[in-house]
Amino acid sequence: LYGGKVYKYNPLKGDWVQFIEKDEPVTPPPVTPPATTGNRGGIAISGLEFAEMTLPGKANQNYNTNSKQRYQMMADNKFSVARIPFLSGRLFNTNGTINEEYAGYIDQNITWAKEVGMNAWIDAHDYARYRGNPLGSANYSVSEFVRQKVEIIKRFKKHTNLVGFEIDNEPHD
Repeated sequence: LYGGKVYKYNPLKGDWVQFIEKDEPVTPPPVTPPATTGNRGGIAISGLEFAEMTLPGKANQNYNTNSKQRYQMMADNKFSVARIPFLSGRLFNTNGTINEEYAGYIDQNITWAKEVGMNAWIDAHDYARYRGNPLGSANYSVSEFVRQKVEIIKRFKKHTNLVGFEIDNEPHD
């Protein structure tokens, strides 16, 4: 979401493509192309989404915050996009504000990807749930879901190597 329009990154064109029409004209954000060549494939860098039943959990005890070395190993193997799964139930405090400590770990993962020449794709790995409550229930309304996604976009849009945002992984029920 950028300037009232929704875009997706098309790696074949190497550019952002508008896929939902809105009224207001806008220029999509710039994207830093990855420095790696070859495979051009993506890979999930798991860790931040571990222990979804332990919220908020403790870094490097309940979930892994990863390392720059892990990203370097993926870049060395010609991966150009890192998918970074996270939990909204960990990113948002129970009062609805962003947990800045956890957001900082997401920032760090995106930065490590950039430092080794990779783009990043963040993934709300929530299964259409928030803290165990299914989307559309009394404890997790659709409006709260949308509010959270807008806050995520606002929080992480500063990263020039962020090429995508999966709003919800594997929704079910």
